[in-house]
Amino acid sequence: MEYLAELKKIKKEQDVYVVGGLIRDYFLDKENKDVDLIVMSGLNKYVKDFFEACGKKKLLLDDKRQIYRVVTKRNIFIDFSNPVGQDILNDLGHRDFTINSMAIELDHIVLKDGNYYLKKDKIIDPHGALLDLQRKKIRMVDRTFVKDDPLRIMRAYRFSITLGFKIENKTATIIGKNLYLLKHVKNERIKEELIKIFNDKINIESLNNFLKSGLINLLFNIETYQDKNNLDMLLKQNNYLCKKNIFANKYIKNYLFYLFLLYLQPIIKGDIACGEAGNILKKYTFSKKDVEVFIKHLKIAKLIFNDINLYVNNRELIYEHLFDQEVYFDDIQYLLCSYLINCEGKVNLQEKVVCIIDELKLMKKRIDKKAINGDQLIEILNIKEGRKVGEILTQIKKQKALKKLETKKEIIEFIKKYFKKSNKN
Repeated sequence: MEYLAELKKIKKEQDVYVVGGLIRDYFLDKENKDVDLIVMSGLNKYVKDFFEACGKKKLLLDDKRQIYRVVTKRNIFIDFSNPVGQDILNDLGHRDFTINSMAIELDHIVLKDGNYYLKKDKIIDPHGALLDLQRKKIRMVDRTFVKDDPLRIMRAYRFSITLGFKIENKTATIIGKNLYLLKHVKNERIKEELIKIFNDKINIESLNNFLKSGLINLLFNIETYQDKNNLDMLLKQNNYLCKKNIFANKYIKNYLFYLFLLYLQPIIKGDIACGEAGNILKKYTFSKKDVEVFIKHLKIAKLIFNDINLYVNNRELIYEHLFDQEVYFDDIQYLLCSYLINCEGKVNLQEKVVCIIDELKLMKKRIDKKAINGDQLIEILNIKEGRKVGEILTQIKKQKALKKLETKKEIIEFIKKYFKKSNKN
């Protein structure tokens, strides 16, 4: 908490308030790495002094409102701004939700033994935030909260999902009537909220409410879930994955895994193409690598689903179509098995998917250690380095993966026979 000590140290006569998330998370006993400060006077000097003492990066987030961000050397994000309105109470009245509408003077934060403590009787709480924290409610501060910033729709669901809180009925009603306003929000901001929604520990009930909200079709052009049966199927998939604790064992990033889940059903049903789904991620400014990973996994999942019976017990086809694909096959297995819980003969189909993925993993294991390298191959055949060497090594890899070659002796015999045959041709 050395950054708090420095903030207190450089403060002169001006009033400085900590607001929002740090106070909320303090009472929820959650770690917080984003600190919001309201500086009543001398903002620029205060930011400059703190940056020189503790910062590694300084950003101007909002020129009009003079909102600065300093990233500390320990990657804590400190945001500094002037108050909205004349005083701290006016500022808190412009916050999004009550749980974020508390403030405390910096002087009333006690630092001791590397920790910080808030004096509860010094908390400024004009909108009943502490009570809403106890009740686990997401409640608007003011009815205009969505029109002030439509991204607050996403933030409401994010807090609901990550905290396990329920969106209060009047707040939910206003959100539902104003979903269309999200079309006016910059795509980069929407992406940031999506990552936060899908990148934390997920509360099943809250996530299900998000999936039912209509945002899926609005944001991702997925009409599949307008059909109640398809939406129920998605909810069952999510419940299956949560109960199996898949999210603790998967390999791809949390937010990509959830986007994969959202698009799997529409892709398999043919409601949307993999490329179109990838373009939607591009629109929201996801990285090139994220988009590539996303599309590859969707394509392979669809390929396996469409040809399950073709691949089962057919090592040759598994190798030819799937082996060299750069995807996390375990993650594809998890998601396909979640989809198959809704299909007739689900147990048999799930077993077939597991069989295919297990065979792929065995193939990878069989070629883990190279029995013969290029130099050894050149020595055995007494040939020069060239395309033929690469061709033979590729064939060795395939035969090992298919369990047709196991010992070094078998590999050397194969090399000689293959070389002799290829020379005849």
